[in-house]
Order: sequence, then structure tokens, then C-alpha cells
Amino acid sequence: MNESGGAVQEQSRDDLRRAEFTALRDAVAAQTKAEIAQLEATIRLCGLYDRVDSDDFGPLMEQVVRSGSDGTPGVSEFLCLELGAILGISPEAAASKLWRALDLVHRHPELLAQVRAGRVRLWQADRITMATSAACLDLDAARWVDRQITPHVERLPFGRVMSLVKGLCVPPRSCTTANPPAAVPTPRPWSCTSRLRLPSSLKAPWHASTASDRS
Repeated sequence: MNESGGAVQEQSRDDLRRAEFTALRDAVAAQTKAEIAQLEATIRLCGLYDRVDSDDFGPLMEQVVRSGSDGTPGVSEFLCLELGAILGISPEAAASKLWRALDLVHRHPELLAQVRAGRVRLWQADRITMATSAACLDLDAARWVDRQITPHVERLPFGRVMSLVKGLCVPPRSCTTANPPAAVPTPRPWSCTSRLRLPSSLKAPWHASTASDRS
């Protein structure tokens, strides 16, 4: 009787484990779907913020700035403020997200297709796009890396993929001889929060006031 009861308990534990693994797989699938939806919305927003209103004026003049690596279009500098507020991240982090999204769309179209199909996770695509950007690759070189690497991303361990990317990303001499970029490219043109001294009524909650603002 005890042996039978123990077998039933063990079977129940196995069932519970399988159920939890199923729940975990479902959660990962939902997360991947949400990441793709967020990426698509970000891409569409970039297209809607590719120009500024002509009636803007004064110190709050909105500008279209470089938004990614070579071959990507400019985007309104204030988009990072709105995106950051929605996502609960800093304007700098939002600017970096925009940078990576536009790099993925314009410099890595084959990798983008795999992300949209759910075969490659967005964080993996981000690592690859950041590597080509950090290496100062121009548009043609980045697309060449895209064609070489994308077929291997799904079937190889990702560490091996990144080793291949590193081997293919040969920075031009102008990039390696002076001030090579960090592993994560810093979108310097997105400096709207430091360039502008916003009136207090227009500052987002994350914009800390400074002595110069109060003077």
C-alpha cells in the first residue's frame, strides 16, 4: 500500500513538473511575441518621426538627428523621450533601443526576417547589430556580415555565432587608429536632454533639476 502510494506521489510530481515546463515554454513564447510586437511598433514610430513640424520654434526646436549606424535614416531627437517614458527607461537607453532597431531594419534585413519569424531572439540580434556598429562597418559591409551570419544563428551555439561575427567584423583603419567605439555604441547625437534646458513644466519626471535649471 505504501509502495503504491509512493508511486502515485512520484507520478503526481512528474505531472506537475511537465505542467510547469509547459507553462514556462508558453511564457517564453509569449515574451518572444511581445518583443517582436514592441520592435514593430518602434520601427513604425521611427517612420512617423522622420521629419519635424515646421512651426516649432525657440529653444525647444526639434531636430532630425542621426539615429543609427551608416545607412540608417534620421529620426526626431525627441522620440527617445516619448519612447523612454512609455518603456520606463532613460532617454539614453531609449535612444540605444532606437539605434539597434534601425540598424536591424536597414543593415541586417535577413536577420530581421529571422527575428520576425521567431527563430532568432531580439537580444541575439541586438548583440550582432551592436558588433557591426562598434566595428564601424559601413552599410555594404554590415549587409555582407548579415548574409554570412544569419544562416548560422539558429543552428549554432550563440557564443560560437558571436565569435564568427567578431572574425568577420574587420574595422576600417579610421575606426581602429583613434578612439575605437565601445562594445555598445553610444548614440552621441541623441543629446536632447543635455543640449536643451527644458522649462520645468515640460520636464519629464526622470529629468532631474540642476543648479543651472534653477538659476
